[in-house]
Parts: sequence; structure tokens; C-alpha cells
Amino acid sequence: MNRTKRSIALFIALLITVFIVSIASLNSVHDANATGGAFPYTKHGGGTTDGVAPYDFGNGPGVDRAVNPDYGTHYNSLNPEAGKYKGGECTQCHEPHASFGGSEAPPSTGGDAGPDLYLALKDYGTSTNYANLCWYCHENMANINSSGSPPGKGRWSFYQGMTVYQSSSHYLNSNFYWPGTSGDPTAIWPRQSRSSQPSGNKGSCLNCHTPHGVKEGGTSTAFDISAAPTSPTNLHLAANNVSVSTDYLIPRQLIAWEEALCENCHDASGPSTKNIQDEINKRSPSPSSVARSGHPIDDTSLAGKHVASESLPITTKHVECYDCHNPHAVSSTNRVEGMKFVDIGGTVRDPATGYRQPYVYEICLKCHGNSFNTFIPDQAATGTGAEAGGTLRTTVAQFGCTTNINPASSCTDGSNKRLEFDTATNSADGFGGANAGNRAYHPVAAAGRNTSAALNNQLLGGLTTASTINCTDCHNSEMTGSGTFTGATATPTYPGPVTQSNLRATDVASAYTGTSPVGPHGSTNVRVLRANYNTSFGTTAAAPFTSFDSANFALCFNCHKVEAFTDSDGLIGGVPYTNFRQSPAGASTKVNLHATHLTDVSGGGGWDYIPNMYSACANCHYNVHSNAEATNTEYGTATGSGLPADGDTHLVNFSPIVMPLDYSKPRWWYDPDLANNYLSPIMRCNLRCHGVAMGLSPLDAWYRWYDS
Repeated sequence: MNRTKRSIALFIALLITVFIVSIASLNSVHDANATGGAFPYTKHGGGTTDGVAPYDFGNGPGVDRAVNPDYGTHYNSLNPEAGKYKGGECTQCHEPHASFGGSEAPPSTGGDAGPDLYLALKDYGTSTNYANLCWYCHENMANINSSGSPPGKGRWSFYQGMTVYQSSSHYLNSNFYWPGTSGDPTAIWPRQSRSSQPSGNKGSCLNCHTPHGVKEGGTSTAFDISAAPTSPTNLHLAANNVSVSTDYLIPRQLIAWEEALCENCHDASGPSTKNIQDEINKRSPSPSSVARSGHPIDDTSLAGKHVASESLPITTKHVECYDCHNPHAVSSTNRVEGMKFVDIGGTVRDPATGYRQPYVYEICLKCHGNSFNTFIPDQAATGTGAEAGGTLRTTVAQFGCTTNINPASSCTDGSNKRLEFDTATNSADGFGGANAGNRAYHPVAAAGRNTSAALNNQLLGGLTTASTINCTDCHNSEMTGSGTFTGATATPTYPGPVTQSNLRATDVASAYTGTSPVGPHGSTNVRVLRANYNTSFGTTAAAPFTSFDSANFALCFNCHKVEAFTDSDGLIGGVPYTNFRQSPAGASTKVNLHATHLTDVSGGGGWDYIPNMYSACANCHYNVHSNAEATNTEYGTATGSGLPADGDTHLVNFSPIVMPLDYSKPRWWYDPDLANNYLSPIMRCNLRCHGVAMGLSPLDAWYRWYDS
């Protein structure tokens, strides 16, 4: 009996020892933070499919091994010991008994012979193929949540299968690995111990996802301290966010909320070599007096509003990294690869269905096209002022922008860029009725209408009149627009286009060779411009500029040679750089009328009536995108269309400070009848600007100015 008691005591002591050792071992292991109570709600995907029933928690099946090759072999086979587990259970990925009825190999430390680390059913972490366990189901998931072929494509086609992912930078780049235990904040990475895996777990799905899910502890901010979507309504909550199936559950098994997932790798501490976070931070300048801009990616009032199921064009204001980039498909040569997009005709396209990859401008149209007013709403005008000699127009705006305009600035409300750049957009102003097609536009969707030799001569960086460009050739980091811009000197470091992704045959290869990230993430210039573009206007006879300085219009001079606008006659080596000229046989020596307006405004010759003032590019080219709707401009003559032979209106559309003279709006036209009259250029205006009446003979115009 005593021997039995001693045996029991020893057994109890042994159990206590094992328990203490186990507790000590657990305490010595890094806290995985992997579930946080999330798994019962996710059941690995069962409750995180944005807004689609029956995949909401409580109804969805979760992961089911019936889709992978085990089905009918080991799993749910004729072997009575194989069994079939309930959907969403741990045993769908882990096999605690090591095999089904002895038909599988015993646990192994490597290879795919049997259960592996974490008793996983496929090798994960000891070879170079880190996604095999995931692909075991995700390459056979058509009956889980796929919307079509190939089988591995997810419901929203954001994940497009193994083949696409294996061609992406996130799979191939050696810098895509677990970011380790340093940097900001370490608690965001649930299993930091994986950094010891070969190549830092390079290319692994687990660098962004945890199969168990992450659920914050109510008011806790242990994960994603800087970007938790709590404002203006708490978008951690299922009631306020279609992506959240239960409160504080981070959607789609991601290990962080939204942009923080990307920025914890794409920051100064790496491991990515592309520090995008600093570019994004340019939107919040310090000091605040510095004019900077950027997409509001870190705006907490917009956080949590992106959902995988959202329709295009996007109608809920937000911008996240994955509105422009698909991490499963992005590559070094195409940073918008794999993204759904809106083409110039307004049709939604999807590369996952076999359609071509998007051009960069088509990604912009997801927000800045038909739904632009959702993102850039009308703003009330501020400031007052009236043009000398006339009443300031108060409803002048760009296409689709219907607000009062501050006379000292350009329209702040944007426009429908799809209609701006669509060559088929019709106008009904100034052409004697609706014209067939867009009369002038920067060549984004197609090459421009202006095919003149003069324009061809003034273009830089390999551009020609047959070229096309993208939005990001103007809207980009200021590093892409650097150079020497002072006085009449303009020498860009990277002349011409800087877009690098999926170029068309008509696009020109990027001139940018710097190391800073490219793209419209942020800029030290306003409107996310690669270089300065000053749109200051004078509201009285006083000029906004006291001299010409190319730094005011450096954006233009990254693609257009400055000599075309500063040379006295617009001829370089006898070759015309501009057609905005008057005959040198006239009384004035001011032949280049661009130079007359920008650089040489002193009186002289037949143009003595012009006061000493310097204009801005934006006074005559107010909307540089197109003339699709030039609300302060009238084209043509009283007897005809008055357009050049090519129908191109040369992006002439007047700013709000330009006033009408003899017509209801400031007028611009082509005058072939006076082409040989040395007093008149071929391109003519009828308007009042800074109190100066222009449009009749110089003498009549002088009298009008004098009387005013």
C-alpha cells in the first residue's frame, strides 16, 4: 500500500515538474500574438470575405480540405479511419495524429513526405517554397470562393493564383521577408521568430497574413498603433465596416490594418529599399507653411473604408496602397500589374479575366474619372477682387467643376479626367454647335491633335507629337522633376516622361535614374507635381510677377524647351520652336508672342499699349488637361468655326481673370484671312486682360486701354 502511495506521489510530482517545465518553456517562447481570439471567428476565411453571405461568421464553411488533393485519397476516402473534419477546424491544416489511417508518412522535419513543422500537412519553412501549404488549397479553391478561372483566383480576383504570384516582386525579391524585431512597432508582427527561417521567410504568404487571424482586444491598440481605423466612426466594428466580420477582427487574415501593413516594410528601416512612407508623409509638412501635397493614405478619417468587394469607379472616398497596387502581382517593371481599372471609355476592365494589364492613367480614373466629385468635392470660394475694366466672372471652372473660383488661384475642385482626356468628348461652346470630338488635350489617352513641326522641335526627352504620356509624368515625387530652373535657364535633370510601368508603344521610356521612389505618393510641390507650376494670377493691373523666372513653370520645362518661350523670334537656328508669332516685318520687334507675354513686356514698336507686366502660363492655358469644357473661352469667328485646319485649339482656355471684350466670353480663333497681315498673327484673341483690351487693330486696342 505504501509502495502504491509512493508511486502516486512520484507520479504527481512528475506531473507538477512537467507542468512547471512546460510553463517555463512557454514563457521563454516569443508570444505569437497570432490569434488574439480571432480564429473562432475566422475559421480561416469563413468570416472575412467582404460583405458576402453566407461567408459571414456563423454561416461560412471556412477552409475545407475537400478541395485539395487529399480528398478521395486520404481524406474522406474509403478508409474508415480517414474521416472528414468539419469545415474551418484546425485539422483542415494540421494533423495531430500524423496520418489518416496510417496511409500518410509520419511527421518529418523537412520535405513533403508528411506533416511538417507545426504538424502542418505540407512543408512550410524548411525549403525555398514557402507557400506550398497555402497552395495546397488555394490552387484548388474554385468551390470555396473563386469567381472563375483559374481555380486559384479569389472571389474578387485580387489574388490571381500561384503562377501570377510567383512572377511578382513580393515572391521573387530577396527584400521581401519578415521585417524582424526592430523598427516600428514590433508588436505588429505576430510571429517574429520566423525571421530565423531561411532567407527571412522570403516570399512567404505569412509575411502579410496569419492563417489564424488577428483580433484586437477591444480598446487595445497592440496592433497597428498608427493607422487603426477609428475615426470618424469606429471602423473596427462590424456594424460600421463591411470588411469586419466581428469587432476588432482585422480583415482577410492580414497582420495589420490597411496601409500599416505596407508601411512597416516600405519605410526607412526596411527591409524594402523603397521608402514609400517618407513620400506619403510629405502630405503633412513641417513646418506647415511649406507647400506640400500627397495622397491621403494615412488619413485616419478615411481608414477602414476600402473593401475588397468595392465597385469601380470607386464611390466611397478613401485611398489605400492596394487601391493602386496588387501585392500578389506587382513587379518592378509594372507597379500597377494585376489591378482592375477603368479605361478611357469608362468600361471596367480586369486583367485576371485575360484582359491586358492597365496603363497608369487608367488606375487614376478609378477615382479621378466619373466619381471625381466624391474625392474632390466643391469648395466655397475665398477672397474677392475685380478685374480693372470689367466684372470678374464668378462661375468659371474646369470640366465638371461647378463652384465659385478664388480669382487668385486655379480651380481647387478638380474635374472628370476621363472626359478631359477622352478624344471623343464633345463640347457645345464656341464652335457653332457641338463639335465632334475633343479639340485639345494633353496626350494621355491618345496622341495629341497638334502635329506641328514647332511643337515637335520644342519637346524634350525623346517626346514627339506622336507620343503619349501618363498622369504620373506630371504628378510624381519632386525628385523626378529636379534640375536647374532660374531666370531664363531651364535644365531638367530628367527631361521628358518618368512613368515606368507597362508603357505603350507610344509612350517614351522613363528618363528617371534616381534612387528615390517614383509615383504620386507625395511631393514637396502642391498638387503632387514633380516640379513647381505657379498658377498665381493678378486681379488688378498689378502683375503677379516682376520678372520671368523659369522656376515658376518648371513643370512645363521638364518636357518643353524653355527657348520656345523666351527667344525673341521663336526661331532656334532658323527652326521654329513656336507658331505663336507675328511677322518680323511689322513695327514691333517682338516676334515671339510667348516671349512677349512671359519675358519681354516693356513697351516698344507697335505694342506700346501693353503695360509692363509678366503673365503666367495658366492665364492662357488655365486647364492644362484639355479644352473639353473651357468655360471662360469662346472659339471661332462670327462667320465660321475659325479653327485651324487640324481642328486643334492648342489648349488655349483662359483663366478667370481674363474678361470678355466684344463677345460673351474671351475669344480665341484662327484667322486665315489675315495670315499675311504683318500686324496680326494667325492666332487671334478678343478679350480684356489686366485692363488691356485686345482684339481689334493695335490703335483701337490702345484707345480702349487708354480710355479704361
